[in-house]
Amino acid sequence: MSESFIESVMDDVEVVAKDKTPVDTGNARRGWRQRGGNVVNNTEYVSYLEDGHSKQAPGGIAGPTIKEINRRYKKGKYDVE
Repeated sequence: MSESFIESVMDDVEVVAKDKTPVDTGNARRGWRQRGGNVVNNTEYVSYLEDGHSKQAPGGIAGPTIKEINRRYKKGKYDVE
């Protein structure tokens, strides 16, 4: 896999995770960052959101994000070469 493929996917993971993050104050949504090849959120309560403790995202954040990235991959969005 090329580095541009990985970068493209990681950029999308960050964008989609932000989109899937419930909003009250906006801190959790603003907390998404790419660090060391990972997409992370260090907001102290993001684990509660991930566990579904929000009516806006009862299914959490990671699962729906992965599902969306998979859908984009199957539609041919990413150049794997």
